[in-house]
Amino acid sequence: MIKKYVSLLLLVTSFSFVYASSLSADMSDKRFLYVNSESLPENCLEFLDKYFESYSVAHARFDGNYTVMLKGSITIKFDSKGNLKSVYASSIPVTSFIDNKILTYINKMYNNVSITYYGIKKDMYEIKLGNKKKLFFDSSFNFVKEK
Repeated sequence: MIKKYVSLLLLVTSFSFVYASSLSADMSDKRFLYVNSESLPENCLEFLDKYFESYSVAHARFDGNYTVMLKGSITIKFDSKGNLKSVYASSIPVTSFIDNKILTYINKMYNNVSITYYGIKKDMYEIKLGNKKKLFFDSSFNFVKEK
């Protein structure tokens, strides 16, 4: 009986050690670096101050690009120079940074549907709506296609 108890104790201890080791390996992952929000590039700070001043920064990190997490579950990504790449939220609360031509199209075609994603990809703007539709606009903000 004691042998079985000791064996079980060793098994549980071994499992706990392996599990704890895997957790510490994940926590020490250096694929990104947390940064102080004041050390973000100037144009990142200007964008945040202009459009999201009422939302405080939960944390910011750098992995070749900057990712800023705002309280209220808003994620904003910037490239390494601080240029806007994307904004993601369950419903983006501020849309004034989106070109008026795009907003006019969305309001006309999808009245009262929230925007959940705004992304800039090369010469294309991608918008995801709360109804799961994806809209694409060219560099002149003209509608191109829907997926």
